[in-house]
Amino acid sequence: MSASKRWWITAGIVVATALGAACSSGSSSSSSTTGTSSTTSSTTGSGGGSTTSTTGSGGGSTTSTTGAGGESSYTCNTCLDPAPGAGAKAKECKAQGDACFQNKNCVQLFNCTYQGTVDGMGNAVGPCDNSAAGACCTFDCYALIKSIAGDSAGQEAIMLYEAVDQCTTCGVCKDVCDGADLYCAKYAMGPNACP
Repeated sequence: MSASKRWWITAGIVVATALGAACSSGSSSSSSTTGTSSTTSSTTGSGGGSTTSTTGSGGGSTTSTTGAGGESSYTCNTCLDPAPGAGAKAKECKAQGDACFQNKNCVQLFNCTYQGTVDGMGNAVGPCDNSAAGACCTFDCYALIKSIAGDSAGQEAIMLYEAVDQCTTCGVCKDVCDGADLYCAKYAMGPNACP
């Protein structure tokens, strides 16, 4: 067999292998050829985001697309799941969730709104649900954290908690949680709108 025919057979195997890898099903695929350019493709997510990158000696380009690809896979409970590493606070709102959980007063505030607590006078505060009354309950937790931590540290915790709460309850989870729109509207009115 001549060298020319061997090269075409080898090139055909590389192309067939690359096409097979690119067309395979699964969570990701990658193909690469060496020489003047290389291509990497991957698909991730539930319903899809994708990233395609092509670079080479003749120039380079990058295309990136991400997205939910359809309906949310969350239920209200899974979206607002308070467990560490779960829910929107650990995924879509990770930066806000991480910032809150690095502040001990924000952690106390989170626990008040999600699990409930007792104030210094023996009154129950929280847990707060995602309703208009739940927004007022959240403001009660805010008042409690200020009484425990002081105004300055309490306000810092409130700002950190508010960031994660607005991202989750009034952002990512709003469409899957009944009453969240009422919670968010009442919250926007502030504590003076509560009894």
